[in-house]
Amino acid sequence: MSLSLITFADLGKRKNLKTADILPVIEEFAKREPSTQIVCRMQQGSNLENVKAGVPVYLHYAAKILERLTLRMFSARQWEEKRLDKKASAYLSKSDVVLFHPEYAFPKTIEKARELNSVAVGICTVAHPKLNRETFQEESKILGIDLDVSQWEEKLDADAATVKRLDYVIALSDFVRDSYLNAGFGKEQIFVAYQDIDKNKFIPASKLDNVFRLLYLSHTSPLKGLHYLLDAWTSLGLKNAELVLVGGYAPGIPEELKNRYEKIMSKDPSIIWAGSTQNPLRFYWESSAFVLPSLTEGNPRVIMEALACGIPVITTDRARSIVRDGETGFIVPARDSNALAKRIKSLYDDQEKLAIMSVNARKSIDDKKPFGKEVFEIYQAIMARSVKK
Repeated sequence: MSLSLITFADLGKRKNLKTADILPVIEEFAKREPSTQIVCRMQQGSNLENVKAGVPVYLHYAAKILERLTLRMFSARQWEEKRLDKKASAYLSKSDVVLFHPEYAFPKTIEKARELNSVAVGICTVAHPKLNRETFQEESKILGIDLDVSQWEEKLDADAATVKRLDYVIALSDFVRDSYLNAGFGKEQIFVAYQDIDKNKFIPASKLDNVFRLLYLSHTSPLKGLHYLLDAWTSLGLKNAELVLVGGYAPGIPEELKNRYEKIMSKDPSIIWAGSTQNPLRFYWESSAFVLPSLTEGNPRVIMEALACGIPVITTDRARSIVRDGETGFIVPARDSNALAKRIKSLYDDQEKLAIMSVNARKSIDDKKPFGKEVFEIYQAIMARSVKK
């Protein structure tokens, strides 16, 4: 059996947002399939064998400078994805299985894998591009705001064409799985595995005051559903309660939508805009419950972190992660402010329920099978039934 793993993560001393998700997989395969070929974005000081990087560090910084100089007219991320894809397709050697992370970033290398008669498997970090395209279009109409959907449509169409070439997918949640089923993938092509978070870093801590504090932590874009949360919160008028918003705005969010948010926040002193942070842990520890009203997600890391900190989670059926409705939090329909308000109020009113859910939340993280082991078992299952001869 042989495997190649192509990832946008950085390895060694360098780390990016993709590193934490894929590193447990790399480490598991390094122990059990040491001949695994790895192609990553950048590496510095990695002790792993058979690793190649597609983006030299100096080019990474040059691309970032160019992005700033052009006021984001040039996208460093898109340029790096294309370069890494090109390099990975050149580096790729014959393997039984090639694992791609994330699933949409490597059209050339997926094609090369198919030419080599390898099985192409994508770790699907987000919902199927078709669903995300439809969600953008729907939300633009609902908000009555031009979300400039056209700028996303071309990329999402290209991503859809890329993932269509995959033989199997490993979805990071049941919602992602369902989006692939609805896009035409067969049940036998889809596996589900939930990534890990650092259980030693994200731990429960005693809250030091009696304020009911609801935490929202996200890089806010139109599809994070913040407008539905603000509507829910302002309808309640809770006493001795705060809604803390952490994370700042995503690039390209329409000014009209930002103005709408800021107008609501300016009228309600219980809403606290904390902006971006390098230390999310303190916000978890100061909170009573966590909320993420997203319209589309893969498996949100922030939900896993909140659960690990013993914080019940209120989220949507499109961002539920491993939340168990009524046990570790509540699942509400996307775009339903009334349902959000009802669940927020239920936790505000019932401290006993909040305490029980807090214990269950941490336990759900402790009981989860490690991501690396899950992916390795999926790899074995794929090898057993469908390696191409």
